[in-house]
Amino acid sequence: MARINERTNIRFDRKITIEQVTETQNALGELDESWGTYKTVWAQKVDGRGKESYIGAQEMGTLGTTFRIRYKDAPSVNEKMRISYSGNTYDILAVQETGRNRYIDLITEIRQ
Repeated sequence: MARINERTNIRFDRKITIEQVTETQNALGELDESWGTYKTVWAQKVDGRGKESYIGAQEMGTLGTTFRIRYKDAPSVNEKMRISYSGNTYDILAVQETGRNRYIDLITEIRQ
């Protein structure tokens, strides 16, 4: 169920999953990485402007998205984590506290 903060008009209407990487050692002694759920939380989603860049001769487009969550829901979130939402994966580029321990803005870029 979506939650609306009446004072700020923030709509926490998107359920996102914050994932973190874990490393395990396989039978050969090599490290294997896998992603697992850190927390599932309600968020506000704000799409930013897209940008285009070139890698070699190939044009790549990216779309920046900010997810705002409540600070108390995931105070330890960091740039080594990622977000899964609506079938897409978003890399967390930056974590910004908004208000004193009130909200966290997760600045992300969709993984192509």
